[in-house]
Amino acid sequence: MPGHYHEEALWSLFTELEQQRMQMGLKRRLPAMGSATVTVGESQLEPDNSFYARGRDSDPTVVVEVGVSQPLGSLKIKAAVWCQLPGLKAVVLVKVGAEEKTITMIKMVPVLLHDNGTGSGPSAYPQEVARIVVRPVEGTPGVYELDPGLDQAITLA
Repeated sequence: MPGHYHEEALWSLFTELEQQRMQMGLKRRLPAMGSATVTVGESQLEPDNSFYARGRDSDPTVVVEVGVSQPLGSLKIKAAVWCQLPGLKAVVLVKVGAEEKTITMIKMVPVLLHDNGTGSGPSAYPQEVARIVVRPVEGTPGVYELDPGLDQAITLA
């Protein structure tokens, strides 16, 4: 059952995504569907959030999965299942390290494999294409850095 940190991370990310979608003019073309249940093969999955391209009501185009107590490896396994959906463009994984005070965001895209010879058709695996890690700057309360070494920092008021 998702706890407080999970829901806070999810809604903070969702709020930011909503603002970006509106600024980019995508609110109507890429509607948010939240955690609507989706059938993937024999499985019923419920993403933490999802977005559908207008006119594609059956499968999401982008799926968001958030993990707090859930290990990153478990989130990547979910991404592998999501990548079996035709038309999926990306899975965004958000791993919140409550004790470490870190947030890791990973964008994964499906890479299509050829028919595996079983007659079940093509399948795909997730490939990581982007990663952002936000962590506190040691000895500087309220300041967080993005990927150490990039000379970027965020100050939280």
